[in-house]
Amino acid sequence: ILEEQEKDEQNELDKENSKYEAKINQINETTKILDSKNKELIDVGYKIKTLTNYIEQGGGISINVKKVLSNPTLRGMHNTISNLIEVEEEYLTALTVALGGAKDYIVVDNPDNAKAAIRYLKDNNLGRVTFYPLSVIKPRFIDNESLLMIKNSDGFISTMDKIATYDNKYENIVKNRLGSVILVDNIDNANRIRNLTNSKYMIVTLTGEVINVGGSITGGKIKTNMVISERHELQRLSGLKNKLTEEINSLEQKLDILKEDSKKYQSTLFEIERKCVTLKEEKNSKLASYNNINDNYSKTCEELSSLENIDSIKNSEDKVMEKYYEVLAKKEEIEKRSKQEISLKEKIESNIEELEAGYRLSSSNIRNLEAELKKCEISNSKSSVRMDTLLNELSETYQMTFEKAKANYILEIDESEARSLVNKCKRAIDSIGPVNVLAIDEYERVSTRYDFLSKQNSDLENALKELLNIISELDEVMKAEFLRMFKQVQVEFNKVFKELFNGGEAKLELTDSNNLLECGVNIIVTPPGKKLSSINLLSGGEKSLTAISLLFAILNIKSIPFCLFDEVEAALDEANVDRFGSYLKKYNNKTQLIIITHKKKTMEYANTLYGITMQESGVSKLVSVRLVD
Repeated sequence: ILEEQEKDEQNELDKENSKYEAKINQINETTKILDSKNKELIDVGYKIKTLTNYIEQGGGISINVKKVLSNPTLRGMHNTISNLIEVEEEYLTALTVALGGAKDYIVVDNPDNAKAAIRYLKDNNLGRVTFYPLSVIKPRFIDNESLLMIKNSDGFISTMDKIATYDNKYENIVKNRLGSVILVDNIDNANRIRNLTNSKYMIVTLTGEVINVGGSITGGKIKTNMVISERHELQRLSGLKNKLTEEINSLEQKLDILKEDSKKYQSTLFEIERKCVTLKEEKNSKLASYNNINDNYSKTCEELSSLENIDSIKNSEDKVMEKYYEVLAKKEEIEKRSKQEISLKEKIESNIEELEAGYRLSSSNIRNLEAELKKCEISNSKSSVRMDTLLNELSETYQMTFEKAKANYILEIDESEARSLVNKCKRAIDSIGPVNVLAIDEYERVSTRYDFLSKQNSDLENALKELLNIISELDEVMKAEFLRMFKQVQVEFNKVFKELFNGGEAKLELTDSNNLLECGVNIIVTPPGKKLSSINLLSGGEKSLTAISLLFAILNIKSIPFCLFDEVEAALDEANVDRFGSYLKKYNNKTQLIIITHKKKTMEYANTLYGITMQESGVSKLVSVRLVD
């Protein structure tokens, strides 16, 4: 029975031991995955921190732009154009080439804010910055005709301003930079659209090729170093961090469950092992007792069978009694030994408990060591990430490997002094301003524009010369015509004057005969019976009649179909009004004269009179009279 119990307990022990080993393997595997995830989380956290600091410190913005944006005394500063625009990640490359150097242009409220910032840059010798005032910048568009032609073309995606997200108050700024830029999928379709638009607009592809205004093409590898790409990367890393955190929490919960299960299996194993040991000891003890009793029984049987008679039986009885007492003594010795074994068992159990306590203490020490190991791995990961960052910076900033730097650039001065010197050199480089990588393309565009404008300027100069020649010819014709007409008017003026004044002399003189087109005309008159030295000696009526004489002289030389006089004879007396009216008769059937007058004498010479009357308040009425009838 004991053997069967021992066998059952041993089978149970083997099963539980297999389950325990499986749990331990799961714990080890889960711990390994958890350590890997923790390491990855640390790497991501360090990258997020580095990227956040990079964005907060201005990213790839030049030092002069940073100084302007961080100066609290400058008012109306918003941000750089690239920091005011958001696009989806697939359009980042296209946006980078579309903005070009304009990505670091600063948006301000008005030109006064820009002037204040420029004064600050000059005073502190901080280089140059371009400003875009919101109140001045106007949007630019693609004309409707061109847009209709390219809208259904293969590869056309949109204009760049349509794929950008921004605040409405920056609409004019964004449209000024991107409203006339066409976005297509590849360079082949870009060439077809260029032919449709006659190279009037910039065209960019998703992979960064550019067809500039005028037709020049730019392409090759480009790095999207705008803050927009960094923000996309930061968003991606934040999502990855959240995902890793969830996975780590799940793994930790799973690991806790596995450890709890392993403890239960460990306790069960200990109980089963203890039962096995107890059964084995009980079995060995009973087996030993059984063997002793069986040996004694065999010997006794042998002795009894050897007895042949009563005497011998009696003699053997004495021997049996002796044997009995001997066996009884052995029994007492066995019981004594059993007590010693029980005492030894209790001592062994005590030792087992001490060993279990030592095992638990060792397990605790192992866990502490594992925690220390994990800290060391984390520190090692941080150092590894830091080393990768420094190596990338060495490669990207100085274009060299660690081995080359170590071999060719040995630090011969103190480290802090070297860092100070490096920072000083970086500030000097930053003060120079950003390198315009599109300068060559810009030069080609400006050169094409310059050639075009030079040709236009040459055409304008030639046209100006032709116009000046025509003007000169016209001046000569005008001079000859003016002089001819002047002489005729001069003669006619004298005749009309004498007729209206019944005598006297009148003539016209040029103030500068060498400059006929700009000189003035002197009117020299002498009424009959007067000798005048100045026109101021004439009366008001005489001045008016002299002017009327000049008007009639011009009308006599150059007949016109229609003429309007507005109270020209207002200053004349009755006699002179009569002369004026009589002279008007000469223009019958030649010129239609309309005269505005209050002189009744003048009205007598009119063929038709028109008057305005107001029979009702606020209502004017026209009255006409034909004197001829």
